Amino acid sequence: MIIERPHVSHSTPVQEQVMDVNMKNTRSARAACWAAILFVLSATLLSAQTFKTLVDFNGPDGADPAGSLVQGLDGNLYGTTYSGGPYGKDDFGTIFRINASGERSGSYDFCPQPQNGCVDGDGPYSGLVLGTDGNFYGTAVYGGFTGVGTIFKLSGQGAVTTLYSFCPGGLPHCIDGMNPHFGLIQGADGNFYGTTETGGANCFNSLSDGCGTVFRVTPTGEMTTLYSFCSQSNCTDGLYPDGGLVQGADGNFYGTTMSGGTDKDLGLG
Repeated sequence: MIIERPHVSHSTPVQEQVMDVNMKNTRSARAACWAAILFVLSATLLSAQTFKTLVDFNGPDGADPAGSLVQGLDGNLYGTTYSGGPYGKDDFGTIFRINASGERSGSYDFCPQPQNGCVDGDGPYSGLVLGTDGNFYGTAVYGGFTGVGTIFKLSGQGAVTTLYSFCPGGLPHCIDGMNPHFGLIQGADGNFYGTTETGGANCFNSLSDGCGTVFRVTPTGEMTTLYSFCSQSNCTDGLYPDGGLVQGADGNFYGTTMSGGTDKDLGLG
């Protein structure tokens, strides 16, 4: 069964608002009509493998699990669904916990009061990272006080805390970044690092909501924007970092951008 990856576009802000509405409707339809599965593949010493479906998501319990799983200190598996949940047609996403047999023993449903805004987050597209403190950390593409994404912490007891809400100064210029599509990594210094696909200090115009950022956030939610893309002429440093980061053995962080470099046709006006 194939689950379609949400298409990321760099259209005008007006077009993106329309596309966000369409994406929400599409996510709702998928949650109602499609089933996603969580599976296990057991390798043996012989040439044969055993495949077993552990969970069929049905919409109200989650849909579109786009991120990978992480195993907690308790031996259970933790993950997110980009959409689904019980709180209405917009399908804000969930966090789930299962054991190796596929038995669910707890979950969190984003946006429990949609009429008041999804201040805790909406659309956790990536999976979670297990911190050295035993808590889990992740990002949501939407939601927060201005609707452009959050960073959250999940305790071992299942409580979710919003550590940071992007764009605290308000739209349209989100200098700290917006829409974190990928998850976090924990650096050797104990802080968490990630990227936002848009926002930042550069290339705000009728065709772009910013070219993206690299950020650092502490376990208590103190945010630092480390770099805004398209800081170099013709965006030779890149723009729109849709993926995450990796820390090399040299202590530096490495990543990719979807556009920029030597490409002169950047579509930025």
